[in-house]
Amino acid sequence: MPQQDSIGALIHRIARSSVKALQTELEPLGLTVAQFFILRCLSRNTGRTQKELAEHLEITSPSLTAMLKPLEEKGLIRREIDSRDARAKLIYLTDQGKKFLRYRIHPAVRRLEDRLLSGFSDRERQTLAGELERIVENVKEYEKECRTARSGPRM
Repeated sequence: MPQQDSIGALIHRIARSSVKALQTELEPLGLTVAQFFILRCLSRNTGRTQKELAEHLEITSPSLTAMLKPLEEKGLIRREIDSRDARAKLIYLTDQGKKFLRYRIHPAVRRLEDRLLSGFSDRERQTLAGELERIVENVKEYEKECRTARSGPRM
């Protein structure tokens, strides 16, 4: 009987394979997976500062800046100086960016998700989504505990 992977190993394999498949879907659109996540994040909350966006995406500001430039050149986003802090830039999804997401990116993502969840009933999909959300919350809590433990007294 073959040994089954641990849950963590399975999640890692699914994530790695899913990212590769998503990149295959996005490549003809001239986007990277990282740029997709930027656009998706802005579609949910446009007008974030670059700093907030970098923190939310868990990437460095210089990495974000490099990813924003091609999106801005394509007219998908725009950057504006924050009127409350001239040092900060606000990032907005443009109307063209919203249309690109809706009519080009979302169909590609739906195709991939439908393929990943092929054979799952609607109920199974909902259950899986809920369980994965619980794992995400558990990981966040674990990370917080680890940071707290590392910042405690040292001997």
